[in-house]
Amino acid sequence: MASNPQPPKKAELDKAIADREARLDAHVNKYNDILDKRAAQYAAEIAPFWQRAGKVIGEEMAKIVGEIVDANGVPIRRQPIEAAKRRNMQRALKHLGKLLRYVSEAEQPDKLTNNLAYTYIDSLYFNAFGLQEAAQTAIFTPVVTSAQIMGVLANPWLPDGNTYSQRLRANTAFLGLKMREAVEEAIQKGWDTPRIARRIQDIAREGYHNSVRLARTEMNRAAGQGASHLFMQNADLLEGKRWNATLDSKTAPKDAANDGKIYDLAYDTPEMPGIPGARMPNHPHCRCKWTPKLASLGVRDGERIARGDGDTQDAFGERIYTKAKDYQAYAKERGIDLDERLRNDNPSRYLRRNERGPAQVIAKATTAAAVIAPWLAETKQLLGAGVDSEEQARQVGDVVRKELERRVAEVAPALQLRIDLLTDEADALYEESREKTDAILAMAWSDPNYNERYKEYNTWSVENSRQLTAKRQELDTAKKALTRLRGEEAIKALAEIRPMGSNKAHNWESGSHTKAKDAIMRAQRYYPTDWLEKSHSFNNLDAKVVSRGYYSGGLKGHIADFKISGSTDDSLTRVSVHEFGHRFEHVIPGIKKLEKEFYDRRTAGESLEWLGEGLASSGYAKSEKARFDKFLSRYMGKDYGNKETSYFEIFTMGAESVFTGSYKIESDPDYYNFVLGVLASK
Repeated sequence: MASNPQPPKKAELDKAIADREARLDAHVNKYNDILDKRAAQYAAEIAPFWQRAGKVIGEEMAKIVGEIVDANGVPIRRQPIEAAKRRNMQRALKHLGKLLRYVSEAEQPDKLTNNLAYTYIDSLYFNAFGLQEAAQTAIFTPVVTSAQIMGVLANPWLPDGNTYSQRLRANTAFLGLKMREAVEEAIQKGWDTPRIARRIQDIAREGYHNSVRLARTEMNRAAGQGASHLFMQNADLLEGKRWNATLDSKTAPKDAANDGKIYDLAYDTPEMPGIPGARMPNHPHCRCKWTPKLASLGVRDGERIARGDGDTQDAFGERIYTKAKDYQAYAKERGIDLDERLRNDNPSRYLRRNERGPAQVIAKATTAAAVIAPWLAETKQLLGAGVDSEEQARQVGDVVRKELERRVAEVAPALQLRIDLLTDEADALYEESREKTDAILAMAWSDPNYNERYKEYNTWSVENSRQLTAKRQELDTAKKALTRLRGEEAIKALAEIRPMGSNKAHNWESGSHTKAKDAIMRAQRYYPTDWLEKSHSFNNLDAKVVSRGYYSGGLKGHIADFKISGSTDDSLTRVSVHEFGHRFEHVIPGIKKLEKEFYDRRTAGESLEWLGEGLASSGYAKSEKARFDKFLSRYMGKDYGNKETSYFEIFTMGAESVFTGSYKIESDPDYYNFVLGVLASK
């Protein structure tokens, strides 16, 4: 079918169109100035908090150090420390713990939330006014609610999976940890009080600058989202949005390369997430913005605001107007070698740690295509080539491991800080209880105030005991969360490669124990769905709780023994994860072959030894032998015949370590890679 004829060009109309685009461009640039002023105001508002935090925390640290050094600043070595000094240190540590928690849970998230919500709606209405003035026609201005705004801002649709408040908390939690480390360094090196104060002030200044940078970046993001919301509601007037980079010498090379490109109206929103190297904002302190492209109106002769003479990387030049339609043309006018800047560009300014390789810029798309993370694309490419050897499994696992550890590294510091703070609080409650108990025990029964004091103490003790129990429970929960963190993140990462888990139960043999069945159901979440489907249909399970767990597979259609041990839900689940490893050795082809290759490589040249060799009380039978290698546990090298049809403890112990934290498998990357590679590929 023939295409519709294009209307003839009219010079007068074209000039009018270009003028409208130029006015629209100037309007967008004006809002960037408004954002700069708002960011400066935010910086001024939070500066007193960081100044106060640095001053008070520095003073508390000086008190702590002062209690453990003598008049000459030399650490006191004698034990025990005087009771008075010990009490003073405990009080200072308790206060320091509260101050560090204040830093990590400061009022900034609320302040920033209000700021971002205002920026979102202000950007929407500001752009609505500019669009109506430039297009010279009525536009649709949506009414947005606070729930809609917070839904966009709080939705973790970005590639790092975090919201702005999580990024802010991660920053303050990290700085809280740095302050705690400064305490240890000051004590170990015998710093004097002025040096301690300077160190804490440096950390506080870092916290302040990081918070300001994050706020400015997130304000730009909120402004871009507000503008995009408006543009999407006026799709009948617009045919896309143009990347608008600031025309000066400070502009990042990647932003300069994107300048002038046209994108879909929904691009870089939760509906169509942006890709690495082409997101708004593109990096911290990014000054880029979106300019709407009027439908059927091309950008031709309009002028843009730019920087002229005196403009350098370190200083802004005079404001000028240029007819350059994009940064490439502006660079030629100014004699800027953009190609050279791109060659020397540092991608870490705009790529997150999980985004490796060259970023591809996608021009306008008519449909929302799924954007795949680089690590996942690399994994799928390796899987597509086939995994037939343990080396190939480790190659796949290496990609997955690096992504997994990146995620763990982002979350673990905040969890560890919480554990440290809860430990301080629990210790302080216990110390207070010990002191009050010692005081009441030191009183004579004949003391006329004894009965009244004891009654007060008894009432206080009940409440203190309640608080201490609750605090220790909270601490135990936090420690378990840290232990399970790697397993939880492993499930999430693997779920992006293949479906994980199943709520379907196995066919249980009559007499199976309820506790065993429940534990096996809990363990199913850690394994691929298609593995579990094969397991469900293979044969019935005789599931029981016994003194030492084991798995004995039967022929298809017959009964398999799935016996687990443990006294708590956690221990029963851990053993179920382990025995599931043997189950999958039984029903998933190829796992044993890869295990044998891995085992032979790692234990080459080693002879078999009794598993209990050198152990005072091992409980291992004399027939249980292994090749020890440098495995985290000698049990990992257990020998069952060492054939492709034999069972191994390689995958079972590895999966148990990844998902339940029973061994620090991250300290053996080669092993870690193998286990993740098997989980991703077989």
